[in-house]
Formats: sequence, structure tokens, C-alpha cells
Amino acid sequence: MKKMKKIGIIGAKGMVGQNLVNLYSGDNNVFSITRENIETYKNFKFDLIFLAAADGRKYIANKEPYLDLISIMNLMNTVRYYDADKIVLISTIDVYNTVMNNGDENTKLAITFPSYGSNRLQLEFALRGLFKEKLLVIRLQGLIAENLKKNLLFDIKNNRTLANFSNDTTFQFYPLNRLRKDIDVVLSMQIRLCNLSAEPISIKELYSILNKKLNVSKTKEIISTNYNVKSIHNRYWVDKAMVISEIKNYLNIL
Repeated sequence: MKKMKKIGIIGAKGMVGQNLVNLYSGDNNVFSITRENIETYKNFKFDLIFLAAADGRKYIANKEPYLDLISIMNLMNTVRYYDADKIVLISTIDVYNTVMNNGDENTKLAITFPSYGSNRLQLEFALRGLFKEKLLVIRLQGLIAENLKKNLLFDIKNNRTLANFSNDTTFQFYPLNRLRKDIDVVLSMQIRLCNLSAEPISIKELYSILNKKLNVSKTKEIISTNYNVKSIHNRYWVDKAMVISEIKNYLNIL
């Protein structure tokens, strides 16, 4: 009988953390670690730890970047007492900042003034210094999941007012139901950094698959942004056809 792994999921109440708990439970001994019990498991030896505790609310982090940085530093100071054979940090492609449209794992990045992306890059650097070869960094982008609480897809589903995006704006959306499958592949590759990149979809393509009237802001300000972060290990882990299929499922489009 296969021995069950002891897996600690730090940030188990968050969106990604909840999905990790669901995906790894059943054939593993999963420990849901939250703000309430994070001190309990210090110095406990795990087979695998997922660190998914950094706040994913980008708009709050960019509004109060120094408070966000303090939160990140507190997280660093806590997890330094954790140990596992392998530690997986769930990070973000927002660390690419100004090279969001052309970055990959070989792109040289530097910490700048406090912001959502820079603060999470600082977390990556700090944990790399602490855990060295034990650390695997997984960078995610916009997400598709039933328990979404924010992002463009959530706003569309809940009839919220949308920003006035230019037609050439592109986004990347990764289906969280793939996370265990893809992470298990990456772990078998024995690499230290991976962008689980999904093929970009333009705002024009996204709107064309919708069967509902959208509530778009009347402001004259037009927003143009281009997400196209790739992976040297698999270019795009999720192709556009799969992205569109998962978006349709989330939005209940037949």
C-alpha cells in the first residue's frame, strides 16, 4: 500500500488553497494551515508544503503597497520555521511587471518600489535564500475556478460594471482544476521555477463567446493591457481552446 504523504497547505482558506486542499485530499494526509493554526505546525516535518498564503487581492496591495509588504514580511518570518522535502510557493506572473507581454522563466527580474508584483517577487527571493533547492516557485495568472471572488470573469458572471478595454487587450486565464496535474508534472521535472502559462485570449475574443449584454463603463478612458507570459518548459500549459472551454463552463455558456 502506498504511503500517504504529509502535505501542509499554508493559506488553506484562500481560493488557491481551497482548491489545493480538494485536489490533494483523499490519497494524502493533508493539513489545512490557516492564520488561526499556523503557529501549531512550526518545526513539523512535512513531505510537501504548499505556500498559498500571500493575499491575491491586487487592487488592495497596490492601494496600500507598504502595508502589503509588511504582510509579506510577516509571512516570511513565520514560514522560516517550516520544513519539508519540497516546498511549493504559489506566486504570480505579476512579478514580470513591465515585461508582462513577453516574459518567461529566463527573464531577469528586480525588486522595485513596493507594489503587488514587486512584493511577491521579494517573497520569491527571500524563500529561495531560505529553502534553496527545496523550493519550487509556480507562477499563476488570472484564474478560472468556481470559488472565484474577483477578476474579469467574476465581474462578467455577476453583471458588474466592466472597464472600457481596448479590443487588443489580452488576458491569461488558468483553470485551477488542472493545478495538481500540472504541479505533479513540474515536480517530476525537478526544476525550480515554472510559469503555468495559459494561451492569451483577447478581450474581443472573450466578449464574442458571451451570450449576454455587458455593463461596460461609459468612461472615455480606454484601458489597454497585454498579458502574454510564456514558459520555457511548455510555452503554454493550457491552449486557447481549453481556456475558452473552461471559461464557458464557468459562465454557464452551452
